[in-house]
Amino acid sequence: MNQVKLFILSFFLVLILNSNSFADKYNFYFPDSSMDDNSDGIPNTSEQKVKIINTSTYSVYDGTLSGYYALEYSDLASTLTNSNAGSDYEASLDYMGSNQEVLDFAGSVLTLRENSVLQMNDNNGGDSFTYDRVTKVDVTTGAVASEILIASSQAAYDAAVGAGHTAMLAESNLNRSGAGYKTLTSFSPNITNSVSATSNVLSKGGFTTEQITNSDGTVIFREESDGTVHIGENSIVLADETVSASGNDEIYSSSGKLQLGNNSNHVTEIKGSLRVQDPKVETDAANRRYVDGIGASALASISSLTAIPEGNGVGLGTGFINGQSALAFGARNILENGLSLNFSSAYNSTVGSYTMTTGVGFSF
Repeated sequence: MNQVKLFILSFFLVLILNSNSFADKYNFYFPDSSMDDNSDGIPNTSEQKVKIINTSTYSVYDGTLSGYYALEYSDLASTLTNSNAGSDYEASLDYMGSNQEVLDFAGSVLTLRENSVLQMNDNNGGDSFTYDRVTKVDVTTGAVASEILIASSQAAYDAAVGAGHTAMLAESNLNRSGAGYKTLTSFSPNITNSVSATSNVLSKGGFTTEQITNSDGTVIFREESDGTVHIGENSIVLADETVSASGNDEIYSSSGKLQLGNNSNHVTEIKGSLRVQDPKVETDAANRRYVDGIGASALASISSLTAIPEGNGVGLGTGFINGQSALAFGARNILENGLSLNFSSAYNSTVGSYTMTTGVGFSF
């Protein structure tokens, strides 16, 4: 069922990304060098904020980055000092010259990458280490949700991990520290994501949403609090076995009526078993149990009449087919002029009603 959800979500996502996009666009304004009075690379405490402008809705939000600018790395300095005899490492952060880049903005969480933001320098003249950093910060509180230090050498990576930081190694032999860089958003497979499949929409991460709406606000796709997935405003509902009332994967209509096909030329084929309930009205499909119940009733009716001896009398009969049984009562009356009348009534619990037969005969 999760694969069904993923297919449907991917389908609608492809439609959205290949049609007119209604994504919001943002401008982010961070502190600049004029707000760093002591020129230590960290803005003044009163200036540690970000101005966010939604250029699609024209709204403005003043966010705080207090926890982000308060990050310090004395633990990393101690690790490097202790692992390199005769060294004395000190951490410095340069937010002004770090080529700050916004990677994502979801809810109130801002994801930033800063190139060469953290320098670990040995006051005794040993090797220095430089780190890039990816940080997630909540702009409503200034709290840092997570950070990743990106090391440019194995030694820098080992030191970061040894100090308890989350780190990754991005080693490169090319020096482009003084050059500008260009950005690109691409959904194509390439050598950096190592994916051989071709797709209109490609992501090695996740796509998280509770609802997809059209430009007019009409709901295309949503997940309800009970775990069911709905397609459309008045919806087709998908419920997997973990949330369904039956314990099975379910597909049904929120309006109570679901149709397969929309004209008489459409054909619906079922591979495997199609199970239906016992019919209630004349247009309901009949299952095998119901048909076998009718057959058992017919056999019981015949048996009840053949069980009557010659002449007038009554008889009882039973019928049995594939687990379905029926009981019938029969009667026969022969009149003086050779005319005979017979009657039989049978009952099967699956059919849930009595069947009756009558007959007229004449002997000569």
